[in-house]
Amino acid sequence: MRSKILSAALVILFLFSASACKKKLVVPAELLGIWKTADSKYEGCYFEIKEDSLVIKTIEGSVDLNTITSLKKNKKLSTEERSYYIILYTTPEKVENELSIYYYPNKKVIRFVNQEEITWTK
Repeated sequence: MRSKILSAALVILFLFSASACKKKLVVPAELLGIWKTADSKYEGCYFEIKEDSLVIKTIEGSVDLNTITSLKKNKKLSTEERSYYIILYTTPEKVENELSIYYYPNKKVIRFVNQEEITWTK
């Protein structure tokens, strides 16, 4: 009986310590906020980067609340002119997606890596 209680206590202690070791997600302040574009193709659309979520207003008019699971700056692909970020997020349907962006600190704009010609501003 004692060994079962001790085993249960060790499992609980392990679970708490494992969750305490989880690295807290930190989104750079310059990325936080609502981003819109003047491009007519995306009229009425926006995306919002929050501390732990990515909200996307689509062309169809839906607003999707996605959970950010990871945000990393790729230093190899970043320059003095722009920072390259990879945002991993989970959709409400539990699908894992990736959003790769360039952030230009001097211009305070975001461009999607796959659509560099479109500028998004706060």
